Amino acid sequence: MTDILIQLPRASWREIEFPISNREYGFAQEQAQHRLIFQDNKLVESLGRENPTYRYTIPFREDITGGGWGALFVGVYPDFLNACQDRSRGVLTDPVHNSLPAKCVSLREVLDVNRRDGIDVEAEFIFAPDENDFSSARGIVATIRTLEGAKAYALRLDTDVAAIPWQQQLPPEATLNPLDLVSSFSDQVNVASNQVTAAFGDAALRAERTEKAIDALKNTNAEPQRQQARRLREALLSIEDKTDPTGTRPLRKITNTTDRTVSAVAKLLGLSVQELLKLNPSLRRTPLVRAGTELRVTSDFLAANARNRQQ
Repeated sequence: MTDILIQLPRASWREIEFPISNREYGFAQEQAQHRLIFQDNKLVESLGRENPTYRYTIPFREDITGGGWGALFVGVYPDFLNACQDRSRGVLTDPVHNSLPAKCVSLREVLDVNRRDGIDVEAEFIFAPDENDFSSARGIVATIRTLEGAKAYALRLDTDVAAIPWQQQLPPEATLNPLDLVSSFSDQVNVASNQVTAAFGDAALRAERTEKAIDALKNTNAEPQRQQARRLREALLSIEDKTDPTGTRPLRKITNTTDRTVSAVAKLLGLSVQELLKLNPSLRRTPLVRAGTELRVTSDFLAANARNRQQ
């Protein structure tokens, strides 16, 4: 009889309590490595923490007596197994970290042939916050859905960046300027003019340059401004990517299959360089289009291209 297990910590999943004979908790920091040409070693950028995981070994055994446990294998385990098969979020109560939102990501049964009173189960849970928990990120998305929202966020970024002591380094260009040049715009950027699309692309490029300038400054106190610049750039590029510059023709995406120059891509697609850049403003930032780059084309172009192949 395994009375010693009576004293083991308790946990629960979806209000189903169980004893723990082993507990592991951990997380990883996601890193991006950047190679400087002709330099040994790499710069390592911390992108953020991965969701923490909780791993338990659970003895679902019939001969655990006392401590309120009873019929763990035949009574509790079927309910626990069913609860773990539910893909939605639930409440995990950990003996150290208390209650938290989580999802069950794996379950493994371990059968010991020398023991016939039940099984051990290895279960893994991952911390799973709700979208509403990311209030700051939601605020950015909601703010930069409109041109006015983008201008307000860019103004805050420019103000914060101006407060950085740049010493001998030239401060970056203001991200607000391209957006200020737009004299007319639609509130929602579902349908936008070439002018609005170009403004978002230019502002995104300036936000990228701001991030790189702060990186070069090597001032840890300016990290919040660097993150602001990155968030603004990603939000602007996301909106730019969904925008039809003509306001009339639906857009589709194709993938460039090999490294080509912008002019070579335009020729291959049967477009002028100006037409290609109008649909893909981000290509203005580089003369080379890498393999794997997604390109925007109009749906009528794809239809015409398909007809040409059939002829």
